[in-house]
Amino acid sequence: DPHNHQTPVTTSYSLNIDQQLPSKILFELSYVGSHSHNAQNGVNIDSVPVGALSNTAQVNSLCSSNPDPTNGTCQQQFRPFQNYTGISATESTGGSQYDALQASLNRRVGRVTLMLNYAFSKTLASSTASGAFKDYGASEYWSVSPNDRGHVLNAAYVFTLPKAVKNNQIL
Repeated sequence: DPHNHQTPVTTSYSLNIDQQLPSKILFELSYVGSHSHNAQNGVNIDSVPVGALSNTAQVNSLCSSNPDPTNGTCQQQFRPFQNYTGISATESTGGSQYDALQASLNRRVGRVTLMLNYAFSKTLASSTASGAFKDYGASEYWSVSPNDRGHVLNAAYVFTLPKAVKNNQIL
């Protein structure tokens, strides 16, 4: 549909709580999320209509040489454009949703900063795989995203170098 090109929209939101703990430890707890809709999805407008291959009489009449509905040659008889095996188009039907609870601990000791971060999250999205059956609609493909990383733990450190001294031969 050439008129189905709506502007993609993403809404992001977060809530952070910071607390200074004893021993110069900074604790941060955050809820982070985003929601997107009207994303571009690839669809096959030449897919076999849903249910077309379940009509045994029609399969037998159109595929008389090999009435097997799993046969690609037989399936070709049911496509809207029989001379092609696939015609790709885009629609503004995609979307995604990300929600996460994030926790962070930071501690500075002299020139070293230690960091520990953890995220518990879920990413849901509609399929963006080209060739998806147009007949089903995007809502049928809403599921856990292949990019979902439910648990992420990071540890890092930063060492701050001393300031350069004037006339230093090494620097």
